[in-house]
Amino acid sequence: MPYLAHFGLKEHPFTLTPNTNQYYPIEKHIEIIQSIQFGIARNTGILKVVGDVGTGKTMLCRLLLRKTGRIGRCGRLFECAASRSGKPGNAGLR
Repeated sequence: MPYLAHFGLKEHPFTLTPNTNQYYPIEKHIEIIQSIQFGIARNTGILKVVGDVGTGKTMLCRLLLRKTGRIGRCGRLFECAASRSGKPGNAGLR
């Protein structure tokens, strides 16, 4: 792509999955990461990150997994949906 050379980039900046090597820390993300790390340190159990599409939830989760070195049990629920009975269904765990 011409924009790689134009901007002096070595890799494509926009991919389908977040690349933690291209993360630029913003204040709100730093606050969220600190809150999650506090929860992990206090052994609070299940923590959840919610937000609108494109706000960086997946990036934050990947950063935390990389930062913690996957110490203990870490998982990621994705594509959660409730069934008609109101119970979670179609949930995948990674």
